Amino acid sequence: MGRENPDSSTRTSVRPSTSLFPWPLAGASLRARLSHWLTALRVPPSASTMRLRFQPLRHSSRAWDKQSGLNRPRPFRHRRSRAIMARGHAAFLRTRIPVEPSAYETLYLLEDTHWWCAGMREVAWALLDGLSLPPQAARVLDLGCGTGGFLRELQERWPAVGADIAEIALHYSQARSLRGLVQASADRLPFAEGAFGLVACMDVLYHRAVEDEGAALREVRRVLAPGGWFLVRVPAYRWLFSPHDLAEHGVRRYTAGTLRALLEAAGFAVRRLTYANALLFPLAAARRLLGRAAGREPRCELQPVPPALNRFLHQVLRAEARWLRRGTFPFGLSVLALAQKPAEEG
Repeated sequence: MGRENPDSSTRTSVRPSTSLFPWPLAGASLRARLSHWLTALRVPPSASTMRLRFQPLRHSSRAWDKQSGLNRPRPFRHRRSRAIMARGHAAFLRTRIPVEPSAYETLYLLEDTHWWCAGMREVAWALLDGLSLPPQAARVLDLGCGTGGFLRELQERWPAVGADIAEIALHYSQARSLRGLVQASADRLPFAEGAFGLVACMDVLYHRAVEDEGAALREVRRVLAPGGWFLVRVPAYRWLFSPHDLAEHGVRRYTAGTLRALLEAAGFAVRRLTYANALLFPLAAARRLLGRAAGREPRCELQPVPPALNRFLHQVLRAEARWLRRGTFPFGLSVLALAQKPAEEG
């Protein structure tokens, strides 16, 4: 069979894959890997720079502004995201990608059904259910929205915006047909003061991309309306640092005391503070410590598990979520806090 004419306008077919965004086989050249990946994303590479160029959202930004009541921010677009930031900030963002690109694919594929992802969302809702947002700012920001699993649930209840430092994370969120996506770093948020009644920040502060935790928390306080709420989750205990943290580019772990001190220093009043993922803590802690002692290579722990085991572990976290509606845990793999920006004095 003869080779096709290179001048032909006929498009070559793309082989089907079990993965939405397939990765090439090992051993291919770097340029071949990038070309394969960009073809899978249906995004043409730039011939001169090979930079990623994501397709813009197809919904109307004006319609989103009208629906949410926000004059700012705009939905994520490659060009617009640069326009709303300070000069040089887009280049600054590209140097601070929090995790490897392949980790976003894994998260996208597992986020809906994996026991840890689904269970920890239920734990978060245990602290959020019954919460009343300030009437002047009944809008929500998911700071570090990743591939959009929690943002989707937030948008089912409130007008919500998702922000992430990584363009590829926002691209996966686009694949969920989510709206209101903005590229931004935690310590330089492109939102007006007092724009939100709730900010959720799930496993973000510990990343190396967040250079100054205090600055990030002060930015959150700035964009919250008086009386607004801040839900934050971080990994627990520095002595649990493991190859998983290296794979996730994590550089910090916290105790309930250190998280409380950071929040209060930023001007928040802490209303709820607890550990989570406590029932599985002994086994998980032993596994991580053994992995560190064995000198294992950095590897993300978010991996598929057998369906029966997945259901069992999900039920464990669901039981924790029920308990957290009225109580707390004295230890666990994560620390969660629900804090509030004080209302302005009359």
